[in-house]
Amino acid sequence: MPTNIVRKVPIFFYFRQYATVGAFVLSIAATSFAQAPTSQPSAASLNQPSAPLSLDADDKPPARKAYPDSRGIGAKRVRDLPLYAKSFEPFWEPDAKVDWLIFGMQHRTRYENRDDFFRAGLDSDERFMLRSRGFVGIKDILDPFRFGVEFLDARALSNDFPELASDVDHADFLQAFVELYFDNVGGSGQPVSLRFGRQAFDLGDRRLFARNRWPNNSNAFDGFRLRIGDEASEWEVEAFAFQPVDRRFYSPNPNNEDVGFYGVIGYFRKWSPYVTFEPYYFVLDEDLETPGSIDSERHTLGLRAFGLIGKTGFDYDLNTVFQFGDTEVGDIRAFGFAADVGYQFDHPWKPRVAAMFQYASGDNDPTDRLDEGFDPLFGAPHPFLGFSDNFVWSNLINPAVYVSARPTDKFKFITLYRWYWLDSDVASIPRAGIVDPTGTSGNFIGQELDIQVNYRIDEHTTLETGFAHFMPGTFTRSAGDDITDSDFFYVQMEISY
Repeated sequence: MPTNIVRKVPIFFYFRQYATVGAFVLSIAATSFAQAPTSQPSAASLNQPSAPLSLDADDKPPARKAYPDSRGIGAKRVRDLPLYAKSFEPFWEPDAKVDWLIFGMQHRTRYENRDDFFRAGLDSDERFMLRSRGFVGIKDILDPFRFGVEFLDARALSNDFPELASDVDHADFLQAFVELYFDNVGGSGQPVSLRFGRQAFDLGDRRLFARNRWPNNSNAFDGFRLRIGDEASEWEVEAFAFQPVDRRFYSPNPNNEDVGFYGVIGYFRKWSPYVTFEPYYFVLDEDLETPGSIDSERHTLGLRAFGLIGKTGFDYDLNTVFQFGDTEVGDIRAFGFAADVGYQFDHPWKPRVAAMFQYASGDNDPTDRLDEGFDPLFGAPHPFLGFSDNFVWSNLINPAVYVSARPTDKFKFITLYRWYWLDSDVASIPRAGIVDPTGTSGNFIGQELDIQVNYRIDEHTTLETGFAHFMPGTFTRSAGDDITDSDFFYVQMEISY
């Protein structure tokens, strides 16, 4: 019998084990800062403006951010606060603002209709998705001590599809953390924060670590997060040691003691807006007690770069990822790549056309001792891989083109056309589970057309609707069970205060 290659160890063990990596990143950051000290004001961690929900890259919230974000689809981050939280404004005194109290409430109701939806094994379904959230946080008044709590209630009504943890979570905490925050350490102008507890936020381009926005529920993690700098700093480094939260339908969500997730990521903006570099290193340690499960230690090493190509109107966002490690039965060697290259026209509607390409390796021989299947970790597939939610970033070749525009300040739309191929024709479509181990069904999965329209009724209310039409290819028709074209339609209203 093979023995587990990974042992349960205290969470701080991995900080020591990978200290050299963190020291290397920090040394680069320190050198960069010393050569060109930032003149940007420091940020208050609990009052950071966050990235918008929209897929439109130009939908910026009121912000003090000095450095531009990527224009790539779905790539804007939620760094600290949920988007709906802000300094408290008493309703009985509209012009007043309590800066030390962060408060927000949000409710979203969505109607969904799926027809011939092959992934769930059911022909069709329609349902209502309800999500209510609330956030309360304290900053400044007790510095360096801060805290934040976010409540979540997620429900699905009139649902024929099996309930999923991403859809249903009755009355639970999405976040509950305490923080030590220092605004200006050593006169450097760099804020430093150490946060402990339950947290939900984004890293990088959100493909590997995300606070999910589309589902009712979201990824959350228990543990530590150290942050040096912020998004208004010329350089920034984050290190973390987490255990992912297991989402339950009707009971409090515990953390998963069998899984550890550790890492460090840097943001180097010295050459912005032409290029921002984001190197990162993550470790996923799974010591699972479920019968039949395979223990593993997966290392993810990557580099993202994004920016503008001079003043040409072109922009880019590139992400290269290599995964390696060990399992009980062999080695891990996997690769991923994502690119988004676009052009924004000089027009009042701010139209943008772009091409996107995503690749993630699949296992070419499931019977050997080498696992080549790429693991998307805790990423957000919805904006990147299709509104029908048929796919994750694994065993996939996925080019796409898209057009977005904002005819008015309140109205915007986006249209995408996507193609899908298997990387390995003997491995499965991970989310759908369709597989032909003989490899004789080909590798063309199909095509999808996505459309999204967003209208902001007022400062509190947004109305959104979307449509996805998936057309199966030769692999899906041959290896699947009588699969035909499928459609997905939704309309939702979101109210925030």
